[in-house]
Amino acid sequence: MFPLRVTLLTLLGWSGMAQLAATKDWWEKAGFYQIYPRSFQDSNGDGIGDLNGITSRLPYLKSLGVSAFWLSPIYPSPMADFGYDISDFKNIHPSFGTLDDFRRLVSEAKNLGLRVILDFVPNHSSDEHEWFKKSVKREPGFEDFYVWQNAKPGSERDPPNNWVAAWYGSAWEWNEERGQFYLHQFHKKQPDLNYRNPAVVEAMKDVLRFWLDQGVDGFRVDAVPWLFETEGFPDEPISGDSDDPLSQNYLRHIYTLDQPETVDMVYQWRDVMDQYKKDHNTQTKVLMTEAWSSLDVVKTYFNDSNNRQGSQMPFNFQLIMRLDQRSTATDFKKVIDSWISIIPPGHTPNWVLGNHDKRRVASRMGGDHMVDIMAMIELTLPGITVTYQGEEIGMHDVDISWADTQDPAACQLTPETYQDGTRDPARTPFQWDDTANAGFTNASVKPWLPLADDFRTVNVKVQQETSGNSHLKVFKELMALRGTTALVWGSYKSQVLGNNVFAIVRSFPNDKRTYLVLTNISPQAETIDATVMDGTLPEHMVYRIVGVSSDHSSTSFKDSDGDGVGDLRGVMEKVSYLRHELGVDAIWLSPIFKSPMADFGYDISDFRDIHSEFGTIEDLENLAAACKQEGLKLILDFVPNHSSDEGEWFTKSVNKDPTYSDYYVWHPGKLLANGTRVPPSNWISVFRGSAWEWNDVRQEYYLHQFLVKQPDLNYRHPALVEEMKSVLRFWLEKGVHGFRVDAVPYLFESEPVAGVYPDEERSMTTDDPENPNYLIHTHTQNLDPTFDMMYQWRKVVDEFKAEHNSEDIVLMAEAYTPLENIIRLFGDANSEGAHVPFNFEVLSNTFKDTTGKQFYDVIKRWLDVVPANRVSNWVLGNHDNKRVSSRLGVARADLYQIALNVLPGIAVTYNGDELAMEDVYISWKDTIDPAACNSNPKDYMLYSRDPVRTPFQWDDSVSAGFSTSRNTWLPVASNYKTLNYKAQMAAPRSHVKIFKSLVRLRKQRTLREGTMDMQLIGDNIIVIKRHLDNVSTVIAILNFNKTAQTIKLSSVFQGLPALFEVITSSLQTDYIDGCVYRRSIVARDEVVLPADAAIVLEGNTANGI
Repeated sequence: MFPLRVTLLTLLGWSGMAQLAATKDWWEKAGFYQIYPRSFQDSNGDGIGDLNGITSRLPYLKSLGVSAFWLSPIYPSPMADFGYDISDFKNIHPSFGTLDDFRRLVSEAKNLGLRVILDFVPNHSSDEHEWFKKSVKREPGFEDFYVWQNAKPGSERDPPNNWVAAWYGSAWEWNEERGQFYLHQFHKKQPDLNYRNPAVVEAMKDVLRFWLDQGVDGFRVDAVPWLFETEGFPDEPISGDSDDPLSQNYLRHIYTLDQPETVDMVYQWRDVMDQYKKDHNTQTKVLMTEAWSSLDVVKTYFNDSNNRQGSQMPFNFQLIMRLDQRSTATDFKKVIDSWISIIPPGHTPNWVLGNHDKRRVASRMGGDHMVDIMAMIELTLPGITVTYQGEEIGMHDVDISWADTQDPAACQLTPETYQDGTRDPARTPFQWDDTANAGFTNASVKPWLPLADDFRTVNVKVQQETSGNSHLKVFKELMALRGTTALVWGSYKSQVLGNNVFAIVRSFPNDKRTYLVLTNISPQAETIDATVMDGTLPEHMVYRIVGVSSDHSSTSFKDSDGDGVGDLRGVMEKVSYLRHELGVDAIWLSPIFKSPMADFGYDISDFRDIHSEFGTIEDLENLAAACKQEGLKLILDFVPNHSSDEGEWFTKSVNKDPTYSDYYVWHPGKLLANGTRVPPSNWISVFRGSAWEWNDVRQEYYLHQFLVKQPDLNYRHPALVEEMKSVLRFWLEKGVHGFRVDAVPYLFESEPVAGVYPDEERSMTTDDPENPNYLIHTHTQNLDPTFDMMYQWRKVVDEFKAEHNSEDIVLMAEAYTPLENIIRLFGDANSEGAHVPFNFEVLSNTFKDTTGKQFYDVIKRWLDVVPANRVSNWVLGNHDNKRVSSRLGVARADLYQIALNVLPGIAVTYNGDELAMEDVYISWKDTIDPAACNSNPKDYMLYSRDPVRTPFQWDDSVSAGFSTSRNTWLPVASNYKTLNYKAQMAAPRSHVKIFKSLVRLRKQRTLREGTMDMQLIGDNIIVIKRHLDNVSTVIAILNFNKTAQTIKLSSVFQGLPALFEVITSSLQTDYIDGCVYRRSIVARDEVVLPADAAIVLEGNTANGI
């Protein structure tokens, strides 16, 4: 049982069947987006949207995850009905551009993998069309292009019958020149074409072929039910639904709507599309038909009893026609089930949530809260979706005054009644940003319709950049989920739970993902029991909250703006703390670059910009300047192995842009004898499952050694190598002092042999074929070119230093790899490599029960292999491993800090370890680490890195002083009121004071320049000696015993000073450290240490203390 507002839950796990989606035609799994061109983007400052404006916004459409977009009419027109009155079916209206502009739009769209659908308006033309003018004059061949009738017998000017137009008044208009009435089922300037004339049928088929030749991928066919009328033109019966004889509802339209010939006409148009595909060897061309008809009629547009095919998508308007703010969960289920039940076998459902003729979702359904609910329902239902522009950001209808009204349907009414017929409120300009005119047109221009008053808060820019969630972010995440096996191929089940919760379950046999969508249709919170879903659900599920939850980041240091996420300004606030209170020399920031946050910043969509949650480039430059002023080095994370799949590079690579096509590792895969396509090799991702993912647009697999959303970059491509070097230079110019290079061993993979990538051998260490340990990674890790790449990056930073006469620039390399490979990263006889290839020996090989001898061997193993001219480094903890106190025990936290800070070289401390912060228990429900979410509720703790990434504990205030918000991206530790920086600074002795004493000691000459000797006493005591002649001797004693020990230093080292001062010691000792005048003085043979404790002593060799 659990409370709910709007929640999406998903069982996460690898599916090896993603390539199955490739066997569906492109349109069967597509998301379509409707653009109303007048209101989308104005490029020339006339207040009207146009084709070039749409072209400029194509990257936005691509970012949404849609497959195709449909344009409302763009043809020449007097604009009596804003383009639905067409005066030339084979050209472009000048307000929108030219044919060349359209061709460029199509070309750019195809480069991005987007398909273009045009509005086809076959029922009527404009009365200013050349055809109509010739028909009026009865020119040969055009006499019967339109529906002409004489006046009613016995009258001079009475219409032929009682038919009423959709827009009020008679459907007949007298033409003086011809001396007859013509039929217009819409506006009088929209005369109906005569489909009983074969010449008209062929002319309109020719229109289809013309636009197919221009590269369009299909048509949305307007007003289909009105194509044919009953011959003889009898009066229609009165409906009894209205007393107004001029209202459309006054009659039952049995002779003017849904005639049998209409369906055959649709089939003929489908024949044109299919024949074009065959003749030109193209992909499928689609028909989408608009018919506000009964389900029984709409069903006939799919196909007939002889399996003759019609429209692939007879629009399903059930969500618009039958649901509103009064609807219940039961209503939702009935409406959805009624449509699914009539879909013929072999055909695909479609779902239309809004369009240019109906009220927007937020206004129709009762408010903002329903925007995400309706998106979740529509985008997780089986089949095709159609989204009207602006619904993805929750735009509202705009109140348009009578004076500003443009819609002809409303203008034919009165100031008192126009709002009943107007469509203007749903057609207002798209809201791009918070600048004047919402970014739709120039600030000085009056848009063709007024803007919404809320455009400064409801717009794309705000919703993209917000640190929290937004309608746009929800829409994008749902669109991304639509590509999963369960949502493309899976079964559908729905149920009403509790009083008003509508539940959807999508699953596919043998797929490990089952999606449960729960939407509470009522405004009251409700507790429901999901176990009543008749055994449909798996035993365990991962909560993935969409719609109401916050977005997350990996920065846990300090939040400056109260959004619950650490940021650059927060770090800058603590520069003084880092430099002067802790005394550190450099700080390394985990990724701060633009990212969808699939792996909390390690999936980068723009290597040259800052993620909005963390700040701006200016914030980074200010931080770098502040660090420089305080003498603190700023190190950035450099993540070269992969990018995000949402970045520009990958998008262009998918579409085989010549510049970017080979930026990633692509392969068509293997084709089995039964025709099934499978991944190119058996390689396994670090995050479980195949390291290959099928891309439907490119029709190839791409390599991802981490998440599916982290495609590997191709370092065998010289242009990519140069691109990443340019990234290094970019940030160096912003003032950073170096880089920590992430995931170095994965940079290169073995090349294919005869076009085939080699499989990796079984390791025999696990029986789980999705576990990365299942294989020996001889073809995907630590290949020889990897080391040369590191040498090339070193050359870049050295050249930058020389060219700019800058301070030293450092490269730190992360590589969990055998020591012999770590040493190679330093460089070779000809080239310099990383200054600091991270030494993970301590991190990887020490545990709670580690003995003194084992730790001694760990230290020796590194010191014995590190080249004499290289600087050692010691990494005790990081963001990927358990905290020191949790991994090694709180009792030994000070011991290990002392050990690493007196050893020669560089010490790397992870934030919070100076306080002895502990891992925080994160429930399966609250887990957000992808490595864990790809696991299961039983094993997730083995993979989760969330416990070590919780917010830094500054004080005992709200959220430990990390943020002013009570809702932080990960929970704060429950012990923060007692374990925090402020409390430890107020205490006489504390972990942080020990750490600060060690940092001060490291700045002295003895530790910077002195020799080192290390001795093991028995199995559990280590003594480290650092000595500099005529300066001092520093001794560190580490007691790994579980009992107190007395150490006689004279039996360990000769020539020591008689007395030592206590610099610092573990908390469990009784020695006093702190002010120099209060240090304890101990005899060299009287050092007593409690269990698991350590002490640092200093003796002055110059004066014999």
